[in-house]
Amino acid sequence: SLIAFTILFIPNVYAYDIGREVFDGSYNLNIYGECGSYAETYAIENNIPFKSKQEEIVRLLSQHKGNISHIKSILNIINNNTIKQEIDKQKNKALECFKNKIANNRTPENIIQSLQETINEFYPKDNDNLLQHCLLGEIEREKECNVFDDNMVGLVYGLGVCRHMATLVNHLINNSELENLQACAIDNGGHAWNYLRFKNNNNTYTYYKVDTYYKTSQTINQEEITNNFEKKYQQNDVSLDNVFNSCFD
Repeated sequence: SLIAFTILFIPNVYAYDIGREVFDGSYNLNIYGECGSYAETYAIENNIPFKSKQEEIVRLLSQHKGNISHIKSILNIINNNTIKQEIDKQKNKALECFKNKIANNRTPENIIQSLQETINEFYPKDNDNLLQHCLLGEIEREKECNVFDDNMVGLVYGLGVCRHMATLVNHLINNSELENLQACAIDNGGHAWNYLRFKNNNNTYTYYKVDTYYKTSQTINQEEITNNFEKKYQQNDVSLDNVFNSCFD
């Protein structure tokens, strides 16, 4: 139930404070946590069924998909019980993963491939399109979904759709200390992707459209980027410098 899910959705940082007597007298008890964590060790040592948070979130989303009120409640529980340290830890892990894949090969081709491989690891493919049903559409206008998105909560559990992947791409590029490279994200109301801007030795730029959800990339001209941003924000004379410089986090 959502009530049990609320009670036992314990942030990893607090798991070491669990006393042996905490659950004395409890019935039908499960502990949700991260596989390999102290919470799992505690559950095993005390003969309490253990379930991974990610698996339980997926189960609940599957059970309640189509019910916006219930999905809001699930997201609210996740948001309120996922602490900043957990999110920052996962963001740092993703950044280190990306840097390791790049190594000393900083060609556009390798950087884009490294981005895709990192996204694949931290946002595994949603084969059943469950997240599309639960995180797209009307729910995107709800506060609970906005908090889930803005704080990158889903990254902790590997749960995200195209806009979450595009946000992670921005984070990876803009925090990896790669000179002469910037990223920005855009959506058309139904799908999100990134643009990358590589500065060449002659002070010109090469632009790429990178879609990590559909696993595609291609070079494009700057007019396409300008046109898409002007269309999205319904204004003329969009500055690409402003577009890329505004995406640092």
